[in-house]
Amino acid sequence: MQTFLDQVRLAWLYSPDEVILSAYTFLDTVNADCLPPSTKPEREISFGNVIAAVRRDLFRPRFILWQRTNLTGTQYRHLEVKLK
Repeated sequence: MQTFLDQVRLAWLYSPDEVILSAYTFLDTVNADCLPPSTKPEREISFGNVIAAVRRDLFRPRFILWQRTNLTGTQYRHLEVKLK
């Protein structure tokens, strides 16, 4: 999970908003402190949404050199893995 969190942090540098926001949604579903806890199908769908967002980014036309973002610094989350 730490590797995934590291990649989400890096995504702020090179990924579109959709990828970052879907990653945060997925992380919310696997957060053990959230109540009520999510179900396995909910977690799988949420992770599938992350993969779909990454694929859309990978296969978009690259003639656009930059993209606008609507994200702000207040939306950045520094998350950590808690070992039990």
